[in-house]
Amino acid sequence: MADANRATAVPIDVVTPGGSTATVKVNQRSNHAQWVLLGTFPLSAMNAEVIVRTDGTADGYVVGDAVRGVPVAP
Repeated sequence: MADANRATAVPIDVVTPGGSTATVKVNQRSNHAQWVLLGTFPLSAMNAEVIVRTDGTADGYVVGDAVRGVPVAP
């Protein structure tokens, strides 16, 4: 949930089955009660990883509620 005490540039890593990592920065002070699209990535049901980091640089609280994967037709 968005709030004024949340961090503005939370690094979220999406690791693909091939081992490459895409980092997306998320402003948790906006998008109140909405899903935030991180992008479209080639993932595997058996090998997917999403990492929410703070790295000690967050300018507020970092909150992770859920991650949702949505299949995309080829």
